[in-house]
Amino acid sequence: MTEPVGIVLGILGLTGTCLEVIEFGFKAADRKEDFEDLSIQLQFEQIFIGHWAENVGIFNRELGKTKAFPFSYCQLIGRTLERIIGLFHESSHLVSRYEEKFKSVPIINVADEEDNICRKIIRSVKERDVPRPRAFRWAIRDGSRLEKLVGRVSSLRRALCELLPEDIHLVERQMLRDKVTVSTPGIMENLKLAAAQMGQRSASDFEIMSAIESAVTVREALPIWKTNEEVEGDALIETHFLRDARFPHQALPVDLARWQGCIQSNQIDFGTRSVIVEWRCSSSYQGPNAEMQLRIDVVQLATLLNAVHGRLNYHIPKFIGYFQDEKFHLGCRYGLVFESPLHHRQIPQQSPLTSLYEAISTNEHPPELGLRFRLAREIATSVYYILSTGWMHKAIRSSNIVLFNKNENENEAQSPDSILKNPDFALLGFGFSRPDRRGEASIKENDSSLDLYRHSNCVSRAWNTQEYQERGYQKLYDLYSLGVVLAEIGMWRTAASLNESRRRRFANQEFSIYLQQKASAELPLSMGQIYSDAVHICLSSQFNITQADPHGRQLLDRFDGMVLQPLGICSA
Repeated sequence: MTEPVGIVLGILGLTGTCLEVIEFGFKAADRKEDFEDLSIQLQFEQIFIGHWAENVGIFNRELGKTKAFPFSYCQLIGRTLERIIGLFHESSHLVSRYEEKFKSVPIINVADEEDNICRKIIRSVKERDVPRPRAFRWAIRDGSRLEKLVGRVSSLRRALCELLPEDIHLVERQMLRDKVTVSTPGIMENLKLAAAQMGQRSASDFEIMSAIESAVTVREALPIWKTNEEVEGDALIETHFLRDARFPHQALPVDLARWQGCIQSNQIDFGTRSVIVEWRCSSSYQGPNAEMQLRIDVVQLATLLNAVHGRLNYHIPKFIGYFQDEKFHLGCRYGLVFESPLHHRQIPQQSPLTSLYEAISTNEHPPELGLRFRLAREIATSVYYILSTGWMHKAIRSSNIVLFNKNENENEAQSPDSILKNPDFALLGFGFSRPDRRGEASIKENDSSLDLYRHSNCVSRAWNTQEYQERGYQKLYDLYSLGVVLAEIGMWRTAASLNESRRRRFANQEFSIYLQQKASAELPLSMGQIYSDAVHICLSSQFNITQADPHGRQLLDRFDGMVLQPLGICSA
C-alpha cells in the first residue's frame, strides 16, 4: 500500500513553521541581559528539532537514501509539532504592544549564520512545494515564563526523539558545527552555561551538551578571543606547567622524536605510569619574540588537550601537563606530556607503542575488513572533532596514529600482529598544531618526506609562494592528509611504499595525482565504492563549498555528509 506522500511531506512543512515561529520571537530590550542563557537554550531546541526532522525525514543526496516520516506516526508527530507552535500563540499579541512601548530585539539572532538548519528545512519544503501553516511573531518580557516555555519545548522535542530516535553521534556533530563553530566571543560564557543547564535537566541531552561545553572551553582560550598579554597572565599556565619534571631512568632525545618512558614530579604522583612526550621548539618560529610566541602557543595547546580529556570521539590520550627542557641545545623546547594508552601495564619500557605506519609496514596481510572500516571511521571522526574546536592538527599521518589492543594480556608487550586483532588508537602529533584564524603564525615541519601527506598547496616547496603566504594553512589541508591515511588503510600500503611504486613507473607524475588514480582504481575492489568515494573526496578536496565560509561550518557540514556518514554505513 502506498503511503500518502502529501501527509508525510506535510509534517516537514509543519516542522518548518515550528522552526520559523521559534526564530520569530522577540524580547524586551530592557530585559535583554536577563534572557541570554534562556535565549541560547531556546536556539538549542530549535537546532535539535530541525536536525531531528533532517535526520529522520529528509532525502540524503550524498548517501542516496530516501528517508521519510513513517505514515503511522504522522498524526502523533503532527500533534506534537502543533503543541510546540501553540506554546507561543498566547505571546503573539504582545508584539504590537512592545513596538509601541518598548524596544524589542530578536530572541534568536541568526543574522551571521550563512545556512542554518531553519533555512535548510524551509528550502527543502519549498523544493517540494509543501503547503504549511503561516508563521507568526511573538514576544516575551517575563524571564520565568520564558524558562517554562523552554522547558515545555524541550519535553515535546524529546518526545519526538523517543518516537523516532536518531543517531546521537550525528546529532552531536551537528550541534558542534551549527552552534559552537559560529559563536562569537561575547556569548561564549553564556553558551557554556546554557549547555550545562540543559545537560543537567535531561540525561538524554547530557553527552551532547557536555561535548559542547568542552569545545567552548577550547574556543574561549583561542588567540582570536584573547590578547597575548591575557594568555601570558592566564592561570592555566600554572595549572598545567610541571616545574620540576624529572626523568630518572632514560635520557630525553636530543632531537624532536616522540619519547616514551617514566616521569617524576612533586606536583603529580605518577607512580610507575608510562608517559609519552611530544615537543614544541622555538627553532620552528621566526622573529625576536620566538620564545614568547612558543610559550603562548604551548599554553593554548595545553588548554585544548586538557579540555577534551575523557571525550572519546577525540581519541587523544590523557594530557598531563607540559615542562620546559632547559638542557636542550637548539633553543627553547617544551615537552607535552600524555599518559600512555597502556600506562597501567607492567611491561618493559623498551616496548614502544606501535604506530599505524609501523603496523602497515610490518604486516603484509591486512586485518579483516570490518576492523579497517571501524578504524577509518573513528580516525575521520577524531579529525572532525578537532576541527570543530577551532584548531587544525597539521600533521595527520599514519606515524602519528598510535595503535594498541586494550584486551591483550596486561603483562605482555604488544606485537603488531596482536594489536591488529582488535585495534584501538590514539591520535598524537600535536607539535605543529595551531588555531584556525587569519594571521596566526604557522610553524612548519621542515621534512620534505612528509610532503606525501600534504595537500599540493602546502607542500614544502609551496611555502614561499604568494598563495601560501597570503592564505596560510587551511582546514581543508587536514582533510587531504586524512584522505592519505584512509587510502593507506584501504590499500594497506604506506604512502612511502606507494611513492616508491610511483617513482619506478610514473616518475614525472605528482604523488597526489598518482595517489588519487591508484586509490580510485583499487579501493572499489578491496573496500567498496562508498569507501572509495569518501577517500576521493578528501584527496580531491571536492567538498563543493559555494560561498564564503569564514568559520569552516560549511566544510564540516560537507565533510560530515560526504565522508563521515558514508564511512558510517561501510560494513564487511
